[in-house]
Amino acid sequence: MVALNLDVPAEATSHSYEPLPAGDYVGDIVEISFPMSAAGHEQLCIQVRIDGHGSVWEYLNYKHPSEVAKNIAMEKLQQIGRALGMSHIADTDQLIARRIGVYVGFKKGDPKKNEIKSFSAPAPVQNQAVAVGTPPVAPAAPVASPAAAEPVPAPAWRAG
Repeated sequence: MVALNLDVPAEATSHSYEPLPAGDYVGDIVEISFPMSAAGHEQLCIQVRIDGHGSVWEYLNYKHPSEVAKNIAMEKLQQIGRALGMSHIADTDQLIARRIGVYVGFKKGDPKKNEIKSFSAPAPVQNQAVAVGTPPVAPAAPVASPAAAEPVPAPAWRAG
């Protein structure tokens, strides 16, 4: 048993989850899961926590009867590998806790839902989209080329 000592308000607090403005962001791959699609196909779901903005998810249909869907998934996985300086991805665990650049856009036909359009090396972004009211951020120092990148240690919350 775990003691919580939590007061529960009578009214629920309202949360507004606004989509991110389209643009380039840098974040960390924090989780990879394998949910089933509505049609019953296993997907690869990649969660990227964007610095200062929350998370976005990419769903890849790597096990799908459509060759087009599988090819799109493989191209995105290859983008991730190139962005991380990897010539081979043996296991999804190799991707966890790694810095990556993403271009975030909107789902086709739904401007209220974000999706990752592409992955890139986590180089500093000069004109990063910024939420209204956020103070400007000074440019970061140059980043080593992806080929020289070393694996990032797992965050403390992931260690076990």
